[in-house]
Amino acid sequence: MKPARYSGDAMDQVLPRLSRARGSRSCAFKNRHPLRAFPQVLFMLFFLMPPMLGAQDWEGMTIVRVVHRTVMDGERQFASAELENYLTLRVGEVYSARKVGQSIEKLFATGRFSAIRATAEEAAGGVTVTFITTGQYFVGDVRVQGVEAPPSETQLRVAAGLDLGSLVSEEALQAAATRMYSLLAEQGYFRPSITWTEHRDADTQQSSIQYSIQSGQRARLGQVHVEGAALFTPEKLMDEADWERGDRADARRLQSGLQRLREMYREEGYLQARVELSRREYHPENNQVDWWLSVQPGLRVEISIEGAELSQSKLRELLPVFQEGAFDEDLIREGEERLRAHFEAEGYFEATVSAVKQQPGAEQVTIQYQVHLGERHRLQSIRITGNSYFREQVIREQLGIETPRMLSRYGRFSTQQLESDLSRIRFLYAENGFSQVQVRGTLRAASPGSREDIEVLIEIEEGPQVLIGEFAIEGAEAFSEDELRGLINADSGQPYSESMVSSDGNIILTFYLNEGYPHARFRPETTEAGTERNLKYILDEGAPSYIANIFVGEM
Repeated sequence: MKPARYSGDAMDQVLPRLSRARGSRSCAFKNRHPLRAFPQVLFMLFFLMPPMLGAQDWEGMTIVRVVHRTVMDGERQFASAELENYLTLRVGEVYSARKVGQSIEKLFATGRFSAIRATAEEAAGGVTVTFITTGQYFVGDVRVQGVEAPPSETQLRVAAGLDLGSLVSEEALQAAATRMYSLLAEQGYFRPSITWTEHRDADTQQSSIQYSIQSGQRARLGQVHVEGAALFTPEKLMDEADWERGDRADARRLQSGLQRLREMYREEGYLQARVELSRREYHPENNQVDWWLSVQPGLRVEISIEGAELSQSKLRELLPVFQEGAFDEDLIREGEERLRAHFEAEGYFEATVSAVKQQPGAEQVTIQYQVHLGERHRLQSIRITGNSYFREQVIREQLGIETPRMLSRYGRFSTQQLESDLSRIRFLYAENGFSQVQVRGTLRAASPGSREDIEVLIEIEEGPQVLIGEFAIEGAEAFSEDELRGLINADSGQPYSESMVSSDGNIILTFYLNEGYPHARFRPETTEAGTERNLKYILDEGAPSYIANIFVGEM
């Protein structure tokens, strides 16, 4: 078990260390940040090591023994035969400081060690070289205890940012404690004590880490201060936010109050109002925290409608400027479309809506939606002609427009909905091989002389149906063609469509990915054959990938 305590002290700089001991020569490197420090490793190994290892003493002497030792008891040691797989020097060869450096480099490349030190000692008939290693460990199980929620243990673990399988270092553990401290402060704990213990498993190279937190008492709300042109007093803001002095100063209470304030400003017409917490000011003498708010109300927006009647609540429901808290041109135009669709649903199928935006003053904007309703109609009937491949009921299932029902006096119709319905019918035919289908919709009087009752005529020209002629799969080696055919839709005699080919490609690539072929590629190839289309799926499976190690930890 390795205990530690949170501290704000600066971390030690990551530097390579060379050391000499009486009666032996040694080189050591501590790899706290392997990727960043690797150029320094090479520099030390190839330029500084030979003089430090005392080349004048050992160079040219015969190596009689090579040994591996570990700093931590219980860590796995390489046997001599296994150790030779990672070394460039061998028993019986002459000693070379440069080969010692190369061997250290190869040992680092295994990813098993965070620090390696090599020593040379005189022995009978030559020299013994010993490699002393400190194991490298990876994050396994992470636990946090001692805090009354909020925050929960899960929130603290997420804030710690110690991902399963990531490298363990003192810097990483200290940074995790710092991040948890920030989360605790957001929840009103300003004087926590954070300690941690680490249990290392030499067999799996995993480290189980447990953080213990003494949070102390949660702070209470003191004063609320306002920065910016708030337009309202701090007392008014506290009342609207449902805050009182002495409340628990946690994040949930803060955020719910800020949301209430933003809604208040929007109801007053300040759609772009920004209300944020700018800082917390903690008073340890009474364990209270003051919240400082930054308020920017922005322009006041007045929205009205002319030519039709709608309540303010209905306007707020329909217009995206209220929902998004902004009034850019795109949202204003979207509001036009929503109002038009609303009035069309009320039987005003010819309604038009246009918005006029003005800025009469430096702090005010007006938006007026001008509506021309036209005559009110009722969708009396929907006629469908020209269909032979699909029954009429199948086509009607694609429609969003409706004739009158009990709860819909005028039916359901809008030109936008009709266009959407026609697109769905075209897609239905295209999916079944009718790539040249034509679908048109016409709005007309339901009977001669009728002004209120109208009907929609949907005319379909199906065109020729394209079927798959010959079908084949090429390039499948790891799996049989029959197995792949069982996954997809394409086959001889089936309707041909581009969407089906695309879907089959996704199915095949997903199958290969799940089976360990992440680099598989799919390419369709088609050729015309009269009224049919020959189809071929060409596969490039790529090389399979295998799992090297699996780390198991608790979440």
